[in-house]
Amino acid sequence: MVTKAQLITSVGSSLGEYLDARGDERGQPTPGQPTPGQPTPGQAPREGETIPLSEFAGALERLAAATRVPDLGLRFAERFDLRRLGPLGYLMQSAETLHAALHDYVRHYPKVQSDTAVDFEIRGGTAVVTYEVRDGANYERAQDAEFSTGIILNYSRRLCGTAWHLDTLSFSHPAQRQRRFASGGFTPEFSAGQNGFSFPAELLEHPNPRADPGLAAILRTHLGKLPPLDTGTSPISEQVQAAIVEALNDDQDTSIEAIAARIGRSARVLQRVVAAEGQSFRNLRSEALVSMACLWLASTDRPITDIALDLGFSEVSAFSRFFRNRLGLSPIRYRQQEGRR
Repeated sequence: MVTKAQLITSVGSSLGEYLDARGDERGQPTPGQPTPGQPTPGQAPREGETIPLSEFAGALERLAAATRVPDLGLRFAERFDLRRLGPLGYLMQSAETLHAALHDYVRHYPKVQSDTAVDFEIRGGTAVVTYEVRDGANYERAQDAEFSTGIILNYSRRLCGTAWHLDTLSFSHPAQRQRRFASGGFTPEFSAGQNGFSFPAELLEHPNPRADPGLAAILRTHLGKLPPLDTGTSPISEQVQAAIVEALNDDQDTSIEAIAARIGRSARVLQRVVAAEGQSFRNLRSEALVSMACLWLASTDRPITDIALDLGFSEVSAFSRFFRNRLGLSPIRYRQQEGRR
């Protein structure tokens, strides 16, 4: 399913401010002319509204070409003020440790940008952070990948200070020309399998010198009540249930890995996005199983044993317990009840 990714306008509107700060660099657009990607006078979006990610990514691509700065996305990320992300930015600044900040960022990122995946995991002694656009649309997104990855990278570097050490930095897009990362002279790997970076896991416990646990607790509570950005598509929980029903009709696997693949996400990301909607995959799968069971019991004369097996139950007794726990009556009783209507 192709959706239109959105992001909060405060991120896009800060592009103009970044250019103003770069005033003496080559290739600056002519004074008085609208900067590519900036709203024209009288059309500025209000704070809290959203704009398509494709427009923001396109603006970054045009600016990189106009200014002849191939790593503009990374440079923009270096100057980006986290407070432009709203409550999430302030939470990052007040989190207790780097680990806490990254956890908060991953959990609440869907509140500032949709149809993208920021992931964080520990592999042995290495911490890995990745960024991926998942809206399925076809547009240039190299600068956005470098900007979005750079935001988290620069935050981590600043928090750790002199203790910071970068192991790897990679991007899935090809390099326009070989260049070194503007922050620290690090050479990224291009045409890699993902956008992201890694660093020693021991740095995760590095304390945040600006930590404010009280404020962080308030912001976590606030962000926990906010829904993900609306993309104009059905909630992910509805997409998951539809995919499960489709898989059941096709007699296919309904595991979280299989369903995630059907809707173009990883199992890890799917779990997180579903949780952001106050749901769980297990509950969504159960609801889909009940829905299909009721449909088959009421509209067909298929044996209950066959229905139980097609729904993935190894025994009729297990199916009967599941059905009774959900609806308060047995499959046989439900069929009899529906048959009298």
